[in-house]
Amino acid sequence: RNWDSGDYTIALVKIMDVGITNCKQLRAGLEDLNGFLIERGHTKFRLSTIQALREVLHEGSTRPQSFEDFQKRQDEWMREMRGRQDRKMEGLEQKLLDSLIERVDRQVEKKMAMHKRYLQDLEVKLRHRIDVHLEAEELKNE
Repeated sequence: RNWDSGDYTIALVKIMDVGITNCKQLRAGLEDLNGFLIERGHTKFRLSTIQALREVLHEGSTRPQSFEDFQKRQDEWMREMRGRQDRKMEGLEQKLLDSLIERVDRQVEKKMAMHKRYLQDLEVKLRHRIDVHLEAEELKNE
């Protein structure tokens, strides 16, 4: 297992050796774990670790049967979190894509409006030239 260091494992084993029977002990254990990790230069511990410890409490067990069991619960929770994160990212990607399409649509509409105005101006100028030309022809014919 590739954690930031072996300190996580040592700290968790220390907590499990004491045996957690209620939330107050869990909180104290987590504070001990946090202090233990800060002493070794870490600033935080994994959410999955906290979640796995909470699951141990909710199942009514005072401690996991083995450290492997604890790691298995933590891995399951991490997979679930990654799945949620992936779904959240897909939603964000879709929003980003929709926003990009909307922006391109607005730019295309602006350009189309500019071209339409340009063509209208061009039409007015051409009609004016034609009118001037026709008037000149009429004057020449008279």
